[in-house]
Amino acid sequence: MYSVNYETVTPMPPSNTTHIIWNVLLADKQLKLTRDTMEAENICHIVAILPHTGDFLEINKDISEYPYTVLEYGDSHTTTIDKPAFERCGRLMDSITKQEGQNF
Repeated sequence: MYSVNYETVTPMPPSNTTHIIWNVLLADKQLKLTRDTMEAENICHIVAILPHTGDFLEINKDISEYPYTVLEYGDSHTTTIDKPAFERCGRLMDSITKQEGQNF
């Protein structure tokens, strides 16, 4: 016989983003990010995986001062990626996660 002690879970406040791992927040590609969202979620850099950079710029023109990286996959949905761009993005994410309280 054994007993299990559970921690009390405090639900996250309502948000349009989902915290998936440590400093990584996930949002639908159609979510229009605002300054309020960026500040509330403490987002310091945006990584978007979209067909074209213009898609990101069009929907997020209100937050043009925030740093971002767009990994483009073009007009076809394939598993081909720009490996050097993906690796640069990974290094950037590693450096950001070392800064306490910063999300992307």
